[in-house]
Amino acid sequence: MELKKTLIITAALVAAIVFSGCNAPGTPQVQGKDPILKEKPAYKPYQSPKTYTPPASRGLQGKTIVIDPGHGGKDPGAGSVGFSPKCEKELNIAIAQKLASELKSKGARVIMTRNNDVFLELDDRASFADRYGADLLVSIHCDAHNRSDVDGATVYIARNPRTKSRQVAESIRKSLESSGIYTRGVRNADFRVLVKHSKPSVLIESGYLTNKTDAGRLNNNWYQGKLAKALAQGIENGL
Repeated sequence: MELKKTLIITAALVAAIVFSGCNAPGTPQVQGKDPILKEKPAYKPYQSPKTYTPPASRGLQGKTIVIDPGHGGKDPGAGSVGFSPKCEKELNIAIAQKLASELKSKGARVIMTRNNDVFLELDDRASFADRYGADLLVSIHCDAHNRSDVDGATVYIARNPRTKSRQVAESIRKSLESSGIYTRGVRNADFRVLVKHSKPSVLIESGYLTNKTDAGRLNNNWYQGKLAKALAQGIENGL
């Protein structure tokens, strides 16, 4: 009798489970579709993140720098000789304008002695340094030599330079060499743009137009940019 009663109770429990739509005991009940079979979300194409642009350096914030592109107007410079298809005065201003852009990106106030093909007397160029209270005057040139094997950039300072002039010149030399640009070192000469004012100053001979390799590089837009970037970094480190 007890066995029969137990069988009846068991049968009733099984029937209740089946008709209630439940899964096996201990298994959670599933309503509607199996979650695994749900529709996938709509396809979205991959979008690359925006290119990161690092903020401009402000290492020269508050500094005033005068850039003097050598020669101009009736004075072509050294470009009439050697391997360069362009006159020195054209290359000087191309390099100077790229240097100005680099220095401005570092926060400097930049004054150009000339922005186009005009002639200026040397003393007038030098006067910009005192007139604008420059922290540095940088004169940009290209060189020439009677031997075509002479090459490299040269950094000039006065024979009795200010301490800051010497410091910036050495910094520029190191920056040029770190960029893979051969230099002939820092040299002394009393060019008028270096001595006819009371401010720190350097004169850069960017290379020799009488050397085939140097001339080719100096006429190359990419190389001019590389040179300008190295000069700007040296100025920032030196000032």
